[in-house]
Amino acid sequence: MAWNVFAGLVAFSLAKKVVVYTIARTYGFPRLYRRILTVERKLIQNREARIKWEDRIKFGFRWPNIVMQKVFPKDKANELRKEGAKKVGFSDSEAQRRAQIASDEADQLLGEMKAKKAEKRSKKH
Repeated sequence: MAWNVFAGLVAFSLAKKVVVYTIARTYGFPRLYRRILTVERKLIQNREARIKWEDRIKFGFRWPNIVMQKVFPKDKANELRKEGAKKVGFSDSEAQRRAQIASDEADQLLGEMKAKKAEKRSKKH
């Protein structure tokens, strides 16, 4: 009995994630990102809090690239991105260009995160 309930909860949780991902993929991640920022700007009036939330939202959309950078070496990550872009229908050159842009953005974001951590540490000491 308990196992059935647990399995049902896990299945429901995964189904929610698949539905959200499918909707986001259909609507478009850039449009979804802009829409979320628009709603966030209307809901949060405090400027400092708004900046923090914008950073969190940006990180939420970019963390898959960060994970790819940490899990796979750079060449392998670029190859995986290129293959994904090819499946969508891009030419070889366009797929390579998109893979390089994603890789560069991940590098830049990692650098920014390291700089913020170093800045926080220096403020503590």
